[in-house]
Amino acid sequence: MDRIRILHFVLVAVLASACTCFGDMPTDDEIRRGIVRFLTPRCGGGNVDDNDPPDPGLADFVVINGDTNRLARILAEIAQTNNAWYSEMAMWELERYGTSEQLPFFYSCATNPVLGKIAVESVLRIEGVNSNSLDVARSYLCQTNQFPVANIGDRAHLCRNILEKVFSSSSLTCYRSHALGVVEDFQVGFNTTPNGVDIAIISAVPDYRYSKRRLAVLRTVKQRLDDAAQYMAPTNHEAALQMDVYNFQTNYLANAINELVAYPEANLPD
Repeated sequence: MDRIRILHFVLVAVLASACTCFGDMPTDDEIRRGIVRFLTPRCGGGNVDDNDPPDPGLADFVVINGDTNRLARILAEIAQTNNAWYSEMAMWELERYGTSEQLPFFYSCATNPVLGKIAVESVLRIEGVNSNSLDVARSYLCQTNQFPVANIGDRAHLCRNILEKVFSSSSLTCYRSHALGVVEDFQVGFNTTPNGVDIAIISAVPDYRYSKRRLAVLRTVKQRLDDAAQYMAPTNHEAALQMDVYNFQTNYLANAINELVAYPEANLPD
């Protein structure tokens, strides 16, 4: 970390201490301007090596006198602006600072292909795993909005997180069937990167690996991807990347299907 950044952090800490001592509460507009400064794109950043002190977090950078609820409320306001950069960056911060007060906002963002993953993970952090949060996850996973290539794996990543969370905790056993149903519905109807989710289901439910249920899912997914590929015309970079994803995924699916039908299929358990 260079000298200027260290001095900047020290100055912020001193100002925060002064405001706390004298009881000078900043206005919402002052906090909002501080948040925007924190979120502003800048060159460099990060630690130079492990011996450097960590960069200040938002709650350290902005003078809020410990009121993270107020910070979360203003972050939610910034996240609803029309500026794509500040909206997404504010959502990333809300994943950490958001409270139950922001749950209606997170619910409303669940079908946004760019912000939905952050919104759903925030709901899971605040509410934990329950029927409501799994249904919110379903609304994000099973949406028909077009996902850009940069976000194409977001839903699969969320599925893996949900399975790991639910199947690693004995206290969440009652939600295992619900969670698996949400993930399988997404896998069958919408997933364009099914290999990671397939591996995650096997990890959570080992008996799934050699089952008629898995074979039926794999066949359905492969047919859906094959049908979609007929309309892919790799005339630009985005489309070419989508074709690369398709080729990798269908190779995985074909190999998995061939492995299962070799048993033979009739001998596979349900």
